[in-house]
Amino acid sequence: MPGRLQAETPGKGVISIDLEKCEGCESKACAGSCPSKLFEIVEGLPKISDHVKKACTDCLACELSCQAEGNGGLRIVYPMPDFDEYLKELEREGILVAWRRKEWPS
Repeated sequence: MPGRLQAETPGKGVISIDLEKCEGCESKACAGSCPSKLFEIVEGLPKISDHVKKACTDCLACELSCQAEGNGGLRIVYPMPDFDEYLKELEREGILVAWRRKEWPS
């Protein structure tokens, strides 16, 4: 059974691909949208190029395409250690926080 692929980007983001979601994806939008051509489809599943750390432009095209046209199996997460505290502070000030990205299960 497929698992998960991960790779770090030059901008310190982490590309994470849930291969179970990719199994039924017909569009393979992640591979088609990447301007750096960092993904290839091997036996129906995406494979991340070994050059991702040098060639990725952190443009998020792969994630946006996967979410819009694919099965939502690809995410890029950037470390923002103070972000949750910032959102809590906004809420304490009465500002409605309308969106939060849900974490994937480990």
